[in-house]
Amino acid sequence: MCCLVETFPSRHDTKEEYLETLKYAFLYAKTVTLGGTHWIKTNAVMSRNRRIGCSMSGIAQFTAKHGIHELVNWCEDGYNHVCVYLFVFCFYYYITRYYMMVLRLHNFLSFLPLRRFKKLMNRYQNG
Repeated sequence: MCCLVETFPSRHDTKEEYLETLKYAFLYAKTVTLGGTHWIKTNAVMSRNRRIGCSMSGIAQFTAKHGIHELVNWCEDGYNHVCVYLFVFCFYYYITRYYMMVLRLHNFLSFLPLRRFKKLMNRYQNG
């Protein structure tokens, strides 16, 4: 069973708004993993790892509006924000095994030609 939530940072005016969206998206997806299905094997896998996916879409629109440096800041802060809720959630529900998540930049390369992406990354790495 795949439990994927998708967020759109380009639709937020501030980072604080986006972090709140990440919080609720994470809590929703993680809560879904606590439920059961009518398949015994699926329940066994879900109870073993409780993995979710947290995706970011609209990245090309975000970088056009705010720039690549701000994207990296939002990604890092978003990851750290979700990690806090991961620890709290696992402690509250007595989940002893958990996996750290990676925020996936969904469809980033499909909207951005590879040459442009490399140019943006070089500019970011070189200051």
